[in-house]
Amino acid sequence: MRGILTSEPSYDPTHLVSSISDSHAIFRPGEWVGRFMRVAAGIGADTIQFLIVDNTTTTLTVAGDLGLFGAGPGIGYSIVDQHLQDNSPAVNAGNNAQANLPATDAEGRPRILQGTVDLGRYEDDLTSAPVVVSIRRLDASPTHLAPLHYRVEFSENVSGVDAGTSSSTRRV
Repeated sequence: MRGILTSEPSYDPTHLVSSISDSHAIFRPGEWVGRFMRVAAGIGADTIQFLIVDNTTTTLTVAGDLGLFGAGPGIGYSIVDQHLQDNSPAVNAGNNAQANLPATDAEGRPRILQGTVDLGRYEDDLTSAPVVVSIRRLDASPTHLAPLHYRVEFSENVSGVDAGTSSSTRRV
């Protein structure tokens, strides 16, 4: 996710957070919490990351003072998600005997969920659902008089799905 900031940052010294807006954004409230906002305050400037602690439909609230780093109107940003994908080689690739291994990950979940710690800030819980990769028609010349046969390919093995569990009544 990328965008352009449209406001000056507003710093709250009591809570040590800054809020900044992208009036062109359409965020779901809370969808970016725990992710990082990456900003570069000009051409050739260092890129700095801030932890997002809250968001509304157009405003991001981050830990720290964005104003100290030149973030403001016209500055580009991106939102970075450091969660592992289920097929990442970093899943279950850590060392459970590592000294000072924390009991929880960056989101407070148990650090070891499938027997071996993952590499990185987050422990993957492998709960993402399979997605449809392709749907291929198997009949060479289907007609409205006969059932249509097709093959659905998922991103991973699924169970409990067979030819008798799906049907369609839509006719064209």
